This record gives sequence, C-alpha cells and structure tokens, in this order.
Amino acid sequence: MFALVCLQPDKFGGHFGATFGLFVIDAESGPKVAPKMALTDTAIRSAKGQIKPIKLGDSGGLFLLVQPSGGKLWRLKYRIDGVEKKLSLGAYPEVRLRAARAARDPSRKLIVNGADPVIERQRAKLRAQSEASNIFGEIALEYISKREREGWSPRTLTKARYHHDLCKHVTRR
Repeated sequence: MFALVCLQPDKFGGHFGATFGLFVIDAESGPKVAPKMALTDTAIRSAKGQIKPIKLGDSGGLFLLVQPSGGKLWRLKYRIDGVEKKLSLGAYPEVRLRAARAARDPSRKLIVNGADPVIERQRAKLRAQSEASNIFGEIALEYISKREREGWSPRTLTKARYHHDLCKHVTRR
C-alpha cells in the first residue's frame, strides 16, 4: 500500500509550501520511505538556481550542486575515518550524467579499499609533474649531445653537463 504524506513544511524566499514524500506502508513493519529515483538528464537540465545552493542526489554519494548563479557542479560525498569529505568531479554540461557516474565508480572502489580519492588525485598530479620534469632532463641531454656533434668546445660541454646535473638534483627534492 502506498500513501502520499506531508513530510515537512518548507520556506523558500517567503513562500510557504509543503514537501511530500511517498511512503510504503507495510502491515508488519510499519511505514517506510520509498527509495529515491536516480537523477535524469531532464531533471538536471531543468534545475534552476535558488536563493541557496541545492543538492540533487543521484546514488553512491554522487550529487549535483546547483549554485544560485546557475552553475551546476558534480560532487562525490564520502567518509574516510569518520570524516566527511567531498570530491569534485567537474561541471555540468562539460561532464554529463553518464561521465559523472563513470568517474564516481573508481573513486568508490578506492574508498572501499581505504584510500582517499582526493589524496590519490594529488599523488597522480605529482607523478605527472615528476615525469614531465624527467622529460625535460632527457630533452636537455639530447640538446647537449646535438651541440657536441655540431662542435661545441669541450669547456662549454662541461659547463652544460654540470648545469644539467645540477638541475637533476634540484628537481629530486
């Protein structure tokens, strides 16, 4: 049996209204709240900014934060060691609903394994920067060897190699 019941009165911008919810009434255990439906693309497109930011929940901690200015931002809410955290997944419409859900799943796997997705994202960024600096060193060595073939003097080559070695030590901090 289903019943439409008023859950709580709402006050938005001085207008009074009511929030209604669908309850499933079971004879044995009593009333239960019906499960929320996942977000749809139509609901996302029609969402407008209110006086305060509003959250449109999907599933697995994913929600769309609709800002008063009209911006729509994907967030993933999770807990690590009892502390609530949020991970940004991008802005709508650049990141569509399907892509946001696809980005949520690997993050949920990290959370289940006890890893913090924000820290893992920062580590990946640092790894990429480190690899980019290593690429710079390789290019510098190619440049020095090219100049050696073109006839740089031994003293200039020694200085160039010294500076290259010095840069290697600086980037390894």
